[in-house]
Amino acid sequence: MKQQVRFLLIVMVAVAILGEWRIFLFDHAFRFSLAVIFFAFILLWRKDISPLLVGVCVGSFVVFFRIGLDVLVGKNMLDSFCIHFPAFFFYITYSLLFVICKVRKHRNSVFLAAGLLIIIEILSNVVELQVRATITDFSVQFSDLHMIMFIAFIRSSAAVGFFTFLLFREAKVNEEATRAKNEKMLAILSDLYGETIQLQNSIKDIEKLTIFCKETVRRLENSRFPENQKIAGDVLWITCEVHELQKNYHRINAGLQQIITNKIAHDTMNIQELVQYVINSNKKYSLHLQKDIEFTKYIEPNDYDVQILKLLPIFQNLLVNAVEAIDSTGKIEVEVYRVDDTFSIHMKDNGPGIPDQEKPYIFQLGYSTKFKSDGTMSTGIGLYYVHEIVTKLGGSIQVKDGAKGTYMYVQLPFEKIKVE
Repeated sequence: MKQQVRFLLIVMVAVAILGEWRIFLFDHAFRFSLAVIFFAFILLWRKDISPLLVGVCVGSFVVFFRIGLDVLVGKNMLDSFCIHFPAFFFYITYSLLFVICKVRKHRNSVFLAAGLLIIIEILSNVVELQVRATITDFSVQFSDLHMIMFIAFIRSSAAVGFFTFLLFREAKVNEEATRAKNEKMLAILSDLYGETIQLQNSIKDIEKLTIFCKETVRRLENSRFPENQKIAGDVLWITCEVHELQKNYHRINAGLQQIITNKIAHDTMNIQELVQYVINSNKKYSLHLQKDIEFTKYIEPNDYDVQILKLLPIFQNLLVNAVEAIDSTGKIEVEVYRVDDTFSIHMKDNGPGIPDQEKPYIFQLGYSTKFKSDGTMSTGIGLYYVHEIVTKLGGSIQVKDGAKGTYMYVQLPFEKIKVE
């Protein structure tokens, strides 16, 4: 409530001051100013404040403000009241017609809103002129109404135009905020998808351990040595605990899979947009690391959609790995091809490269030659995840020799990533 009162006071003062930047067409009483543009804009903009309340408050304040200015320069207060009082009827008529015509309901329709405001301003001016003619000897010829109509057109168009511009700007800001939010969610879900791959591998390891424990119990129970019977009981207890752990992992994995599926499992994106999104994300990451890296992309063809969930973690981890490998300045090239039923990714960077003797180990969990900005070694999970995801999709990933840096080459069956 206090904020609305404060805002209303600001509007009253602003309209009164803007009303002093005016031109007189018929005499020194009836004026045209910028105030009406601002007044109309406020009525369009603030849906939480009654137009009638704004009209009454603004009309009253404008009259007293103008009378006060006249008194300050020595004019008679009664004469000043007769001159300025009709302006009150302009604002009250304007706000009343604004409500009757339900202009706010049509404020997103530029031409309809502008047309209604033009008619409202013309009628409000006619009412003011009629009141002015009643209490003074003021008169206006019918032929002069064309000027009123012309100025109404200019002011109403300006008010609607400015309001539309702000709406467009607000929509762009909201769109950017929504896009940023979606991109953040997309990145989180992409990482989550990679984690589920590791979780599934852990489940397989637990299943192998459970089978081994069961076989061990069977061998111990069939042993001729009494002490092995006791050990068999202990191993059986371990087997039961491992089995419970396995069931918990299955429940967690099922929950994660459901989250991923409900969010973006069926989301698609044009391949060019997807690659550009990952590049933009890693540009920010490279700047965060205070690195000057040039990114280039080449996509052929680029007129098809793909499943985001399956490709995003591959692109993201390969690019992050390339960014972290470059010392301070460098270049990363991303090339994407689709030939018949094969989808391929070529990722090149001009970093220090990978020594030949270490290439057989780069896709193993924990392998890394990179260090973070705080001096600690990277976790070595990125390439391992990529390898696991690519393998799950029935594809292959290789590191090839280049003139300088690292050249990663990924091949996938297109049917695994295409939009059904």
